[in-house]
Amino acid sequence: MEVIMNKIKVSLAMVLIGTMLQGMEFKAADKINLDGVFTDDLAALGGEISVKGEIGGNLFLMGGEIDFQGEARNSVYLFGGELVLGGLSWKNTYLFGGDVVVIGKVHGDLNIFAGSITVDKDAEIYGMVRIRAGDVILDGQIEGPVNVKAGNVILRGVINNDVSIDGKNIIRESGSLITGKYTADELDDDRTFRDMNRHHRRGFSLAFFISSLLIGLLWHRLFPETLARSGVLIQAKTVSMTLWGMLYVIAIPIVAVILMVGLVTIPVSVLLLAIYAFSIFLGQFPLALLIGNLIGRNSEAFSKNYLPLVTGMIILYIALKIPVLNAFIIGFWIISGFGSVCFAIVNERKQRRSHTPGISANSEKTEQNKG
Repeated sequence: MEVIMNKIKVSLAMVLIGTMLQGMEFKAADKINLDGVFTDDLAALGGEISVKGEIGGNLFLMGGEIDFQGEARNSVYLFGGELVLGGLSWKNTYLFGGDVVVIGKVHGDLNIFAGSITVDKDAEIYGMVRIRAGDVILDGQIEGPVNVKAGNVILRGVINNDVSIDGKNIIRESGSLITGKYTADELDDDRTFRDMNRHHRRGFSLAFFISSLLIGLLWHRLFPETLARSGVLIQAKTVSMTLWGMLYVIAIPIVAVILMVGLVTIPVSVLLLAIYAFSIFLGQFPLALLIGNLIGRNSEAFSKNYLPLVTGMIILYIALKIPVLNAFIIGFWIISGFGSVCFAIVNERKQRRSHTPGISANSEKTEQNKG
């Protein structure tokens, strides 16, 4: 019964995410400055993004450098390499990045997943704080409970609630004030390793997501037709792509093992296995593109640039963090996504081969008619 209820909750959450993304305003450019007032949900994709305006709806930003100094009246989602959260956020805030600095006010909960996190002395957070990172400096004023799992943690400032910290090195400076219950657990290397393994089993890491996104954007840039065809195949021929994927998943390793019997064919076998693994990795992109296209099917602006792929990957990444969906999505990714990639590539090569003789035959007939 509990599993069924969890699935219902997850399904409702995915529908809610899809509904939010479907009617929002989109912007994409190398440099984006968001000034003024935006009443609806807003999403932006760019290299450098600066926000100084007022956002009435939910805010989704993805870029290399993001500087938020505006006011957000609904939830905030920031994905990037370097993030600065200033200004004012009235609802829950989610930050995913390499280096994150918080200097503003957050009235909702603050969730941060990053390599390095600094909560500045001027920061004010009134909701719960949840942090997963490598290095953390926690300063400022925090009114809600704090939960931190990190490598190195430095505590400063004032926390008027309970604090729970798991870390390798935990330093509580003399100026730090904690009015609630304080629990600190310094982990040794072995326990840290086990804890990291448990964390990674819940879903893919941010580093994997960012690297996947870059490769996906590169594929979209170089071979947009092949990627689009793969996404269409999953939607139009789901059963066929699943069967093709199962065939490829089983057959290719068998062929590779057979090739290892001969000394000369061992390099070919190794190359085949490398291509096999990389093709499975590519299987996530048609699936992400399909999700993005389904969400933005009623929005003409959504189909421009890389927004369907990026949006689909964000939702896919979030869904992979949910234990109930994790195994199902990975299975569908490996089988159907992998099958659509292989089928699209093989089918494209067949089409090129079939077109070449036709062209030469037509040219011969033209020459005969001229004669």
